[in-house]
Amino acid sequence: MFKKFIKKIKETKNKFGIILLGLFVLLNIGAAAYFIYSIWVLSGIEDIIRYGIMALAVVMAIIFIRLYICTVIKGKKLIYVLFTFFLLISIAAQGYAAFNIFKIYKPINNINKSTITYTTDLIVLKSNDISDINDLKNMTIGMIAKNESKEDYEIANDIIIDNKLKDNNEIKKYNDYGEMLNDLYDGKIDAVLITSKYETMFNSIEKFQNIKDEVKVITSKSKDFKKQEEEKINTKDIVKEPFTILLMGVDSEKDGLNKDAAFNGDSLMLITFNPTTLNATVLSIPRDTYVPIMCFANHKQNKITHASWQGVDCMKRTIENFTGIDIDYYVKMNFKGVVDLVNALGGVDVDVPMNFCEQNSDRAWGDKEICLKKGQQHLNGEQALALARHRKTLELGDIQRGLNQQLVIEGMLKKVSNIDSVDEVNDLLNTVSKNMDTNLSTNQILSFYNVAKNVLIKSSHTTTDDLISMEKLYLDGYTKMIYDASFGFALSDYIYYKSSLEAVVDAMKVNLELQKSKMVKTFDFSINEVYETKLIGQGEKDKTSSISTLPSFIGDSKSYVTSWANARNIKVSFTEVKKGDKYYNEKYENGTVVSQSVAAGSDMSSVGSITFGILVKDTSKPETTTSACTKGTTNSKCYMPNLIGKTRSEVDEWSRSLPVSVIFKEVFNGSSKTTDQVVISVNISTGSLLEEGSTITITYDDAKKPDNQDENKDDNDDKGETTDPSENGDPALDSSGIPSIKE
Repeated sequence: MFKKFIKKIKETKNKFGIILLGLFVLLNIGAAAYFIYSIWVLSGIEDIIRYGIMALAVVMAIIFIRLYICTVIKGKKLIYVLFTFFLLISIAAQGYAAFNIFKIYKPINNINKSTITYTTDLIVLKSNDISDINDLKNMTIGMIAKNESKEDYEIANDIIIDNKLKDNNEIKKYNDYGEMLNDLYDGKIDAVLITSKYETMFNSIEKFQNIKDEVKVITSKSKDFKKQEEEKINTKDIVKEPFTILLMGVDSEKDGLNKDAAFNGDSLMLITFNPTTLNATVLSIPRDTYVPIMCFANHKQNKITHASWQGVDCMKRTIENFTGIDIDYYVKMNFKGVVDLVNALGGVDVDVPMNFCEQNSDRAWGDKEICLKKGQQHLNGEQALALARHRKTLELGDIQRGLNQQLVIEGMLKKVSNIDSVDEVNDLLNTVSKNMDTNLSTNQILSFYNVAKNVLIKSSHTTTDDLISMEKLYLDGYTKMIYDASFGFALSDYIYYKSSLEAVVDAMKVNLELQKSKMVKTFDFSINEVYETKLIGQGEKDKTSSISTLPSFIGDSKSYVTSWANARNIKVSFTEVKKGDKYYNEKYENGTVVSQSVAAGSDMSSVGSITFGILVKDTSKPETTTSACTKGTTNSKCYMPNLIGKTRSEVDEWSRSLPVSVIFKEVFNGSSKTTDQVVISVNISTGSLLEEGSTITITYDDAKKPDNQDENKDDNDDKGETTDPSENGDPALDSSGIPSIKE
């Protein structure tokens, strides 16, 4: 046949038709190869059917080659036309099918992002006159150390080298972002090189909540980094084996998720899924949960949301450490992308638990704010995001917000089962691809097809709402103010109950088939009460989860603090604080504590030693007499004496010959003015040099002379420690009197 084909070509005068038809055949072979490759990449999806389709495509390509040879040999015009028609149909069909397959495959393949673009900004306070990087001369510039953020350090170093900032400036390295920003705000340094995500990371802290409006960017630099892969690739079969997913919501002002691994973990959900039982457990972890941060020096305890500052790996290791649950996969989702995702699903149905108003996705109030009423309703993307974000008016704060986020996710899962067109699937996948990052491989993501197929098979004998069972877990705890050394003030932290964590971990392990379920043998029920399902972990309280904080010892005696520290096996040392020293304060008694190296409110579990500053007054100098302070003289011995407790008549006599003006203020407590009034405050410290022409303000009260408060102080062994919250049901309060800032 092939010889006849060659002979026919040689004999035919008009070879254009043969060549054109041959080109169509080659095009069909190319379309078949493209179609076969598109089927091949869908690894794990209906393998038998896929292999059958690929084999059929190969056979059809061979058949079309044979038909081409036969058509040329016969040379009939009608056969030419018919064959060309079928060729074009084959080319179009295979090309169209392959195009739509890759249209779906491409966003799936892009969900696991191989590179991340990091950006570092050089910022100064707006009050600073600097407007150009060339203005930075003879200044101190802060930057983060390499061990804290490799990417931020590397880009910052590039900016320093590119602009020769080391030539005329001092570069100061920090191990903590908070300390570095504090120094910028306090004027200790002039500029900082910091990740461009600083606003998202720190605007929830009161001191830095307006950071966007308080700093200005002098220069920026971006650089692509290959995403750090795990040393061990997870090969778990998610179709057959239970697995865990860490879902992280990233609060971003922009749509998309292709920049900077550093973020604020505003939404943290640890999910376990059993593909056999189609059961899922969902634990919302409050962002303020106080746990050891695995990438911080010495695994310092802090808010769990701060673990996200150093990327997903730090957050993953931190959660694994405090729960004891291995995390197989993570999914990082841009909060703002929820708007597009919900809209792509056509909205979600949610039973909104309360009335509230919240900012829109651009964090705008006024006519842009989102207000929802309590009750079952259909939410669009903006409304769903508002429900997921809101926490200001919630009685349970971040705990309730986590439960609301679970409602939104549950509504989204229900809508996914109703998708019935390729365009809807494509819109959904493009939205997900743009706003999501994960360590799931493309093949593992495709494997969810088989999970979905099992769900659809199950749906033939159950309702849509029951396809996937969601078991909501609850991490119970209480709030407490704990001093944060990085920021220099106390932050509001969430202290979880160990018994509650144990209960939710047990539930997750049962779903992961790591342990057997414990049978409940008792059940309380009252016909007079409406039964409400109790979330696992809720109400689990214990007396061993209380965290003690360091009290303030300012004004206490050396013997007291020594006794207190010895009872707790804490090493103490003492330094003298004399006049002219930073912590010298005349109002305290000689020999009392005026400073402590560890701030009040610090977590006691991290305190091993404390250095106390003891006030040492100069008692050798005699008290000033009026003869040394006469008008018209400037006497170096004219010091302010201690007037506290002196009567009005005594002070009147002392002040007659002073070279200064004296203003008297009286405080009456219902009695008449008498000469028995005593001094309760003076605006000039004892021991200050009295300069001629200055003014002294003295305040009197008709009360008796004040007792020595230090002598009457309660020497309770539990001084400064809070009551165990499980005893009164209320959150523990920090009574140390330290400055505190809620985050």
